[in-house]
Amino acid sequence: MKQQNQIPKVAVMVETSRGYARDILRGVLRYEVLYGPWELYAVPGGREEQHLPDWTVSGKRGKKGIIAHITTEEMAKEIIAVPLPTVSVFPTDDIPDIAKKIRSYSEVRCDSAAIGRMGAAHLLERHFLYYGFVGELYDADWSRLRRDAFCETITQNGYETFLYPTPSPEESDWTAEQHRLSRWLQTLPKPIGIFAATDIRGRRVIEACHKARIAVPDEAAVLGVDNDELFCETITPRLSSISIDAERAGYESAALLNQLMFGGKERTSAVFGPLRTVSRQSSDFYRVEDKMVAEALKYIQTHYSQPIGVPDIVRATKGSRRILEIRFKKNMGHSIMEEIKKRRLNKVKLLLLDSDLSLEEIAEHCGFQSKNYLINVFRKEFHMTMGAFRESHHHPVRKRLR
Repeated sequence: MKQQNQIPKVAVMVETSRGYARDILRGVLRYEVLYGPWELYAVPGGREEQHLPDWTVSGKRGKKGIIAHITTEEMAKEIIAVPLPTVSVFPTDDIPDIAKKIRSYSEVRCDSAAIGRMGAAHLLERHFLYYGFVGELYDADWSRLRRDAFCETITQNGYETFLYPTPSPEESDWTAEQHRLSRWLQTLPKPIGIFAATDIRGRRVIEACHKARIAVPDEAAVLGVDNDELFCETITPRLSSISIDAERAGYESAALLNQLMFGGKERTSAVFGPLRTVSRQSSDFYRVEDKMVAEALKYIQTHYSQPIGVPDIVRATKGSRRILEIRFKKNMGHSIMEEIKKRRLNKVKLLLLDSDLSLEEIAEHCGFQSKNYLINVFRKEFHMTMGAFRESHHHPVRKRLR
């Protein structure tokens, strides 16, 4: 056990009003539980409330360090002014006067280009002909990286992307911007898939769609980034989102800082990509011209977690089974049962990662006849057991804490 006067003091400067920032803090805490103790300092609130504690500038001896998501020039200058080991989490290059100094710190970056490509893949799967992008306010560098990768992927697949013009500072107030965004949405061809740089911007798109009487997802499907459940689950329809491993970023930031506080000199950089896309109602739409196939997809969308089969879908569409199966395969490229299986397995994977449900409970929740049947289907589809999938995707810190 470290002596009291040897316990490192660590200031964690992240805006805890945002879900990804709370995950960063959670990752730091998990590292501290394993390898501490540390005396941690954090301020609840937004970016404007983030300031260093007095002990960072005191002359008292001892191990001290800073983990920070540097988002403002004021925060950057405050950190630069104290010669302490520092790790920058998800850094930005949008503070030009001091960006070079910030980049001298060890850092943990988010692969924004990979996020853009994942967003494009999710919407391309829905067979849209038109795509749009809504960036972060003030055109942040990471937002531009997501936009460019998204547009490049869409272009490579033969489609065009409509870009929402970045609001000026005068137009950034939501009351003013809502009218501007609504008007832009009304000009777009429909149906369209829209990728927003963050969940907050995704919510804004849905709100503007409501104002413009644009149906989500039937006319405009919307996808955000961060998978902040507080934001995604409290809007109608619920927002689909790309999940990033911010908790792991916090954990690795703490590991880097620990090395720096105890003698490490070399600058280190780590990059983490997105985890997965969490599909919710806002993007649960497939563009098909065939009305019978569209009706079948709508029925599957709302009933796939129940023990349904092809006869149930034929009854819902009031057509011929043979004709429906032929037209479904022509439009979707696979059979009706393959569509049901795909949706069920996607839900199985989410429950394996985000819940502690038993395999029996997961099978019941996802429309499978039994646990054993699900086990066989999963192994055949993914070439691994469900237990191996759950274990391989769990956060390494969580595995150590068990």
